[in-house]
Amino acid sequence: MWYQTWAVLADLVIPILAGLKVVWLIAVSPTKFFRSLPEGTRNLASLRTPVDVIWRALTTEERAPLDAGKFLFFGILTAALAGFGFDNTNRLSGMLAQTGALNELTQQIPGLTEVTLRLRILSEDETIVAIQAFFDGDIIAAIIEFIATLFILMLFAYLFRLIAGRQISATDSYSFWLYLTGMQYFTTAITFVFFKVFSLPAVDLPQFTPEFFFLVVEYGWLILWLYALPLIILPRLYQTLTVRRTLIALLVTHGLFLLIGWLFRAGFTSLILFWSSIAARF
Repeated sequence: MWYQTWAVLADLVIPILAGLKVVWLIAVSPTKFFRSLPEGTRNLASLRTPVDVIWRALTTEERAPLDAGKFLFFGILTAALAGFGFDNTNRLSGMLAQTGALNELTQQIPGLTEVTLRLRILSEDETIVAIQAFFDGDIIAAIIEFIATLFILMLFAYLFRLIAGRQISATDSYSFWLYLTGMQYFTTAITFVFFKVFSLPAVDLPQFTPEFFFLVVEYGWLILWLYALPLIILPRLYQTLTVRRTLIALLVTHGLFLLIGWLFRAGFTSLILFWSSIAARF
């Protein structure tokens, strides 16, 4: 019985230790970590971290860190458990409401009024509300965030590889950005915990101070993981990939994604309003 209990606890704790091992390696020795990725799990397991002491007490198996996809989920789940709200389940409806496009569309296309009314009635139905009560909204939002981020990073990694001149393989590029994005989510969780602590009434800080602190630190993490660290690491891993080429690839890729984001926000609604106004004239 004791052995089974110990095995169950080990199975619960080891994924956390494997995630913390990735955090330590990327934060302390990122070049060594990313250089060991193509060499397999045996070399990754040989990399030493402080969590290995606890790991050895739980099991004698190799202490390999999480792979890229699992570490991304580890980071997102950590942010969700910290209370960070992803707000990804109603982006389109929220965007339309903020821009006023939904009201404009319902005026120009009368059929949308009945559709939105039926959707509102359906969402308020007792059966639907009862079903929603069985699900944790934060966990569902984290899962949606994970799936969406996987596909977004796949496109990002491929574009970055093309712009960088195919100096890095598609698989290595994808793993690299999955790990760094996972680090961004993990550090967001830490920052958000501090934000909630500083927001407590007992701390007695001005209301804007915790929000200002959160934004400054969060943008600092963003610059570190998505700009500064790639500029340091990638030229060391690939000799033909210079700092200049890496910087250009980063700026162009992020610029394209900002453009895509604008199209899905303001540009998308603008196009809907434009085409609906033309359709109304005919």
